[in-house]
Amino acid sequence: MGYSLITKGAEGDIYSAKFSDIFFESASFSEVIVKRRIPKGYRIPELDLQLRRQRTISEAKIIHDSRAAGANVPIILGVWTDQCILIMEKIEGIRLKELLNQPGADPVPSCVKAGRQLGLLHKHGIVHGDPTTSNMIMKGDEVYLIDFGLAEYSDSVEKRAVDLHLMKTAMKSTHFHRFRPCYAAAVEGYCLEMGEAAQAVLERSRLIEKRGRYVER
Repeated sequence: MGYSLITKGAEGDIYSAKFSDIFFESASFSEVIVKRRIPKGYRIPELDLQLRRQRTISEAKIIHDSRAAGANVPIILGVWTDQCILIMEKIEGIRLKELLNQPGADPVPSCVKAGRQLGLLHKHGIVHGDPTTSNMIMKGDEVYLIDFGLAEYSDSVEKRAVDLHLMKTAMKSTHFHRFRPCYAAAVEGYCLEMGEAAQAVLERSRLIEKRGRYVER
């Protein structure tokens, strides 16, 4: 099989592969993403395998449920629990991180859509866990969310606020020259999806930011 390593992460190794090398010839899919959770040597082998299997299944289910809720996420194509492997559609496009750094590009429409996607997850009881612009891909006119390795089911205002705060921090550190319009647009999109429930999340996010400033001092 022709696997090409894309990146090594804390949760697992990410590869790109041809759909036909894994399954069969298809007119619908060309490239796929293969995520393999690697063994951790510091854990008891039996426990390690159990944890990796559980997290692989959980990530697949959350992505599936996110898609069912209407969010733009990859299609799950296969789950190999014995090898802790997740196979999914490869989203072809440009990462929001690169798009927002392009000179002359108008970041506002993309950031509104990013905020809407996060709000859509939260509205359906899903927290992404790592909603940075590196985990958002612009495909055509739509923003797609990827990498649900830290995602979980939760209606907690605190966890939703942490999600929003992580997105804000990522925008501030990576796109500081466009931070204000980018984040304002993302909040606009978030509120469009969440409605009145967004206010509690925004207020908690501001408290989280204040706590962070206090710790830094």
